[in-house]
Amino acid sequence: MKCSEPTVLASIPAKKKNIIQIPMGLLGFETIKTYALFSNPKEAPFLWLEAQDNPAVTFLIMPPSVLYPTYQPEISQEDVRQLDLERAGDAMVLGIVLLLPDGKATVNLRGPIIVNRNTLVARQVVPIDGLHYNTRHPLPVIRNN
Repeated sequence: MKCSEPTVLASIPAKKKNIIQIPMGLLGFETIKTYALFSNPKEAPFLWLEAQDNPAVTFLIMPPSVLYPTYQPEISQEDVRQLDLERAGDAMVLGIVLLLPDGKATVNLRGPIIVNRNTLVARQVVPIDGLHYNTRHPLPVIRNN
């Protein structure tokens, strides 16, 4: 199944917390299973994923398709089954953003978080076509004039 996400921000109200269950955890944070997903319109297209049991564990994330419209990771049938996805539109695709010391930022396109928008169950997956993507894909620099 190819996943694309053109409307993720419209489905997440500002300041409203959505509880996301990640049964397998995230890479390096396997013991943390429950996160709150929240947004602030002033920070769009960025969102926050905060561990419910430990708010110090918070990830800056974004839907990669906002900046990369052709990004449609192909996920395995096992991931589709585990997430109980019936159609591609059920999937919300999110990438973890890394802020670098030099002020630049990257997004992980090789290990996206796929959320079933109906059940709010998620998995961090390695897409079938993952070798085409980078774990530190540079984000464009946007300047406010």
